[in-house]
Amino acid sequence: MSRTVAAALIMMVAAWLPAVGEGLASLSGSVTVVMESEKPLPSEAVLALKKEIDRLFASTRLRIDWVSRGETGLGFEAADIVVVRLRGDCRAPSMPAGPPDELGPLAWTHVSHGTVLPFSEVECERVTRAAHSALIGGERVRAQQMVGRALGRVVAHELIHIFLQQKSHAAKGIFRRGLTPRQLVETFEDEDAEGRILLDSKGKPTS
Repeated sequence: MSRTVAAALIMMVAAWLPAVGEGLASLSGSVTVVMESEKPLPSEAVLALKKEIDRLFASTRLRIDWVSRGETGLGFEAADIVVVRLRGDCRAPSMPAGPPDELGPLAWTHVSHGTVLPFSEVECERVTRAAHSALIGGERVRAQQMVGRALGRVVAHELIHIFLQQKSHAAKGIFRRGLTPRQLVETFEDEDAEGRILLDSKGKPTS
């Protein structure tokens, strides 16, 4: 990681804190998400990941710009940066997946001295196994896109921890403590609370 990126990570942790009483809708400005993957992602998975994050943050005035780790070399600058590291293989498995791995989290965000840091890590193989196990019917033909959607929901969950400096969770929705395999890939209606980020007017997780 370049020194410019590292310095920005230290300095920007309060950049998106919402105004009191406005919650998620108060998020505004722009943030650069540096996505680092250990193995290349299929283009359809990347597009689905970004599309799902755009959907989940549609009620905000926040613009999310994406760059790859390889674009953050000498001379790279951005005001507000979040690093998301995709660990392992994020591609949909070519063979039917076994049962989901329930022995650990799908992702986590680093915390130091009570401050939520702008650095998240995603366990790709746990996400892809869970997502692939939940696919039904024609969804299996679009497995890479569905895995991208699942990754988008997992990454969005971690971004909320960072943007709102929030360590607790909502009772339901994408910001609940744990998503079932089906909730990772399901197509939600706009009004379905389970498919949205649910916060109260003060930006706290709903109970």
